[in-house]
Amino acid sequence: EGLLPLPDGQHLDGLRAVAVYLVVAFHAGADRVSGGFIGVDVFFVLSGYLVTHVLRRDLAGDGRVRLGRFYARRVRRLLPAAAVCLVVTGAVYAAMASPSELDAARRSIQAAALYVTNWYFVAESADYFGATVDASPVAHFWSLSVEEQFYVFWPLLLAGAFTVARRAGRWRLAVVRGLVAAGGLASLAAALW
Repeated sequence: EGLLPLPDGQHLDGLRAVAVYLVVAFHAGADRVSGGFIGVDVFFVLSGYLVTHVLRRDLAGDGRVRLGRFYARRVRRLLPAAAVCLVVTGAVYAAMASPSELDAARRSIQAAALYVTNWYFVAESADYFGATVDASPVAHFWSLSVEEQFYVFWPLLLAGAFTVARRAGRWRLAVVRGLVAAGGLASLAAALW
């Protein structure tokens, strides 16, 4: 099929762990890791790479993305831990917070449960690195929200690109690569703008 071989995802788990430790050290106030938040970017890139690898394997195998299986694996992997975290955080915060703090926290916890925390904070004009970041007990869920939104849309976009490219015959992989490259360039241009 002309697909380049990709290494097994297990080879990248160590690097993803280092990225997570950088973020933890940054939040713990380690002076030598003042730029540790870059670990989030590293984690996003590696996760994108691994997800794309899984999707490419499906495409190479039977020519389609198995969306049901893909989403079921993501739900089983992330939803139980996130639900426990949100329930425990909500209960502990309810015991400690004032009524006005509790109302704002309730809205942010609901946004976290729906994996839209990043958009909630945008709407609230909250700055993740600002002094008010401690106002929400789930501020850290913004990165999980971004990752989950990627998991929702990327498989659909890649499957759509592959469907469009099927009409290109033997050039279909070149068309898919071109569509992905065009999307990446559009994203970069939007970020720079």
